Amino acid sequence: MAVISVSNKLVTLTSKVGKRPFIYEANYRHSCVHCIKNQIMENILSEGSPKTPRIIVDGENGNIEIAGRSNPENAREFFAPFMEWLAAYLVKPAELTTITINLEHFNTSSSKYVLDVLKRIKKLAEEDKAFKIIWMYEDDDDEMLDTAEAYEAMVGLKFEKIGYPEHGGK
Repeated sequence: MAVISVSNKLVTLTSKVGKRPFIYEANYRHSCVHCIKNQIMENILSEGSPKTPRIIVDGENGNIEIAGRSNPENAREFFAPFMEWLAAYLVKPAELTTITINLEHFNTSSSKYVLDVLKRIKKLAEEDKAFKIIWMYEDDDDEMLDTAEAYEAMVGLKFEKIGYPEHGGK
């Protein structure tokens, strides 16, 4: 669960990602909570680790990137701040939303969240909003390509699938 606090014109979004606290701070000029939340939600950066993916979002420009390895000990806890951000973003998305997924590996619990993200993006299609899904994979990783095709079938959307040489797309 994320907590938003306001003090001295500084808004702090605090959540727990794995065992580490995740903190994002932003200055604000308006006092309305909706405006404050929008400003915080514009950019969140999750650096990633050997077990968790890098998650970069730019709400203003509609860019979302999930990259690296996703084997968190507690996927629900790790993905919660991002899923909260995504829900808020989808209320008023950018003119074009581009989601890039470049995972070299992800476990079963992470796959649930990847699928949930794609299902939420499908709502953009249902509302005639512009979006693009880019699925990147190593050229020789047939399993990751098969996974992309399976997700395409499950959510009923087309992905732009881009293969790259090993260690060349990160």
